Amino acid sequence: MGSTQFKTGHDGVIAFDIDDVEGSVAQLQICHFPAIGFSNVEELDVIFPPGVILAVRKPTCQLSVDNVKFIQADSLSVIFLEPGYGDVNRQSWARGKILTRSPVSTSSVDAWRVSGAAHFRAKRWLAAAVYFSNGLELDPDAFVLRLNRSEAYIRMGWYRSAFHDAEKVLLEGHNIEDTLIRKAIFRAAKSLYHLGRYNEAIEIANRRPHDEDCQIWGVKASERLREQLSGQYDWSSLFRETHSATGHVEMAEFTGPIQVRGIKNVGGGRGVFVTRDVKAGELLIVSKSIASGSARRESEQVGANVAVVSAKTRLIERLWDDPSLQFTINTLYAGTKSSPPNPYPPSPSLDSLKSLEHPLRPSPDIDITRAGAIYSSNAHRIVPFPSASHQSKAEMRRLQKEDPHCGLFLLPSLCNHSCLPSACWLFFGDFMCVRASQNLREGEEVTVQYFLAHRLAYEERQRMALQWGFRCHCILCEADTVDGQKICEDRENIVSQINQESSKDDSDPALRKASKFVDNARRTYRDHEKRRQCNFKPALYEAHGHLSVIQIKRDWKSSLREGMKALEAVGIIVLDNSLVGKAKCKSSLPINVKRTTQWNDQCVLLALRIAYTFKNQNDMQRAELWLKSAVYLEDIRFGGGWPLFEQRYSEVIEIRKLGDLARRVLS
Repeated sequence: MGSTQFKTGHDGVIAFDIDDVEGSVAQLQICHFPAIGFSNVEELDVIFPPGVILAVRKPTCQLSVDNVKFIQADSLSVIFLEPGYGDVNRQSWARGKILTRSPVSTSSVDAWRVSGAAHFRAKRWLAAAVYFSNGLELDPDAFVLRLNRSEAYIRMGWYRSAFHDAEKVLLEGHNIEDTLIRKAIFRAAKSLYHLGRYNEAIEIANRRPHDEDCQIWGVKASERLREQLSGQYDWSSLFRETHSATGHVEMAEFTGPIQVRGIKNVGGGRGVFVTRDVKAGELLIVSKSIASGSARRESEQVGANVAVVSAKTRLIERLWDDPSLQFTINTLYAGTKSSPPNPYPPSPSLDSLKSLEHPLRPSPDIDITRAGAIYSSNAHRIVPFPSASHQSKAEMRRLQKEDPHCGLFLLPSLCNHSCLPSACWLFFGDFMCVRASQNLREGEEVTVQYFLAHRLAYEERQRMALQWGFRCHCILCEADTVDGQKICEDRENIVSQINQESSKDDSDPALRKASKFVDNARRTYRDHEKRRQCNFKPALYEAHGHLSVIQIKRDWKSSLREGMKALEAVGIIVLDNSLVGKAKCKSSLPINVKRTTQWNDQCVLLALRIAYTFKNQNDMQRAELWLKSAVYLEDIRFGGGWPLFEQRYSEVIEIRKLGDLARRVLS
C-alpha cells in the first residue's frame, strides 16, 4: 500500500513514484491501464493525484535494463482506497499528511458533475467518467450524471457501458424532462449500433421517428442489417472510406455458409468448414477486430512491438468495459502453456452480463494473462489494401513498416493456416473479409494464411509457422519437402538474382540471361505427385514474367507466350493461348482459375499487359477478353466488380490506354 507522488504514461504502461508508510520510495508500473491510448499526462494527474492511496495485490519486483528496481502490477491488481477506508485515516505516513483523493467535495453531487463536465470539455474522457461515477455513488438516480457518463463512455469506445447508462435512464427515469429522454434514446441507439445490435438500435431510434439525430442511427443500423443478412456490400465505397483522411470504415459483420468443427491434433482442435458447395470468390466471413492497435496510436515510436502493445491494451479496455467478452476470446487457442480453448460458440455466465459500476473498478474475473496469450497466438497483421495497383513490393513493405497495424479477430482465428490456402483475406479498415480462393465442396475446410507465406522460402515459412506454435504440412510445404532443401535454396537464389536484374535492359546478353533463369527455375521443380497437386511454382512465375518484360519490345508474340506461362505457373489455366487468327474462346474468358492467391495483383497486372499488347496489334477481340480476365481475377479475390477495379487500377488503365475500351465493355 502506498501513496502516489509522480506519474508518467507511455505505451500501455503508467509509471509513477510511490512511498509506503515508512517513507521508502519506489517506482510502480501499472500495465494495461484502460484508456491509456487517448489519455494524456494531465488526465493521469486527475486519476492519480499526489496522495491517492493504492493497495496492490500480488505486486512483483522487477529490474530495469539499467538494473534499477521497480514494482510492477497489472491494472486489475490496483485498488483505489478512499481516505476513509479502514484504518487509512489513522495511519501516519513518514513523508507527511496524506491528501484527499480529489479537490472536489465528496459530499456534493453537483460538484462532481461540474468538474466532470470540465474534464469532458477538455476531452479527458476517462477523468470525466470517473467524476460522474463518483457523483452517481452519492446519488444513483442522478440521471444527468448517468447520461453524461454514457456520452463519456461513447467517446472512449466503451459502448456496452454507455448503453447500460442510457438504458437505465429509459427504464427508471419516470417523470423526467423530455430532453433527457431524447438524449437517452440517442445515446442508446448509437451505442447499440456500434455494438452491432442493429435490430435493437432500430427499435430504440424509432421511439423518436421525427427526430433526425435519433433516426440517423436507425437508418445506419438498417444499412448494416441489410449487409449482415445478405453479404452484399458497396465495395467501392468501402475502398474510398479506407483511403479517406480518417480511414474509418463502417460495415456489418457477416457469416456465410460456414461452421466450426473439431479436428484432432491441430492447434486449438477446431477448424472452419463450408456447409455447402461454394464458388471461388464467394464471401465467407466479414469480421470486425475485437481489438486492434497501430504503432501511431499511442506513441511517436514506430514499430510492430508498439502496435502489439497498443492492441493488447485495447483488448484489456474491451474486457474492462465488457467482461462477457472474456468468454468469447476464451474460445480461441492460447498456446501450449495454457489450458485448451472453450467450446465455440461461447456461453457467457449471468455474472458477466453485469454492467460496469465505476470505470476504475472492473470485474475481478478478467484473466489478463490468458487474454495476452490469446492475442499473441491469434493476432493478424492488418495489411493495407493498396490504393495504387502499381505499387512495388518495396513500397508495400515500406508502408507496412512505417505504420504496422495488428488486430484480433474471432472467426478468422478459428481458421487453420495453409501456405496455399482455400480462402484469402483482405482488410477494409479494421474489418477482415475472407473469400473462397477456390471452388470448395460441402465439408471442405476453410484455410487462410497467417502470414504472407507465398512470398517466403520454405525454411522461412517454417520459421514463421513455429512462431505460431506449429509446423506447416500444407500441400505447398509438402511439395517443397519432397524437392529437398538444396533445390529449394537454389530456387531462392534464382529469384534473388532475377530481382537484381533490370527489366529495362533488353539487350541480347540480358535476353539470354533471362532465358537461362527460366530454364534454371524450371529444373528446381521436380515432377512428383505433391507438386502436381499444388500446381504452384512462384519462382517459375518470376522467371517467365521477367523474360516476358525483356521481350516486349523485341517480339510481342514471345512476350505474350512467356506472360501466359507465368500465369500458369501460379495455377491459372490458360484455355486460349492463341495469338493470331480466330480466338478459341470467342465470348468466354481465355482463362480458368483453379485457385487465386495473394499473387493476384501481379496476375491482374499481367493480364492487363496482355490486353494492352493485343490492343496495340489491333486485335480488339482478344484485348477485350483479356481485359475481362483481369477484372474477373480481381473480382474473385476482392469483389466489387468493375467499380472497384476502376478505382484500384485507374492509373494503370490510363497508362495502358485501356480506358475507352474498358468503359465501353465493362461500364
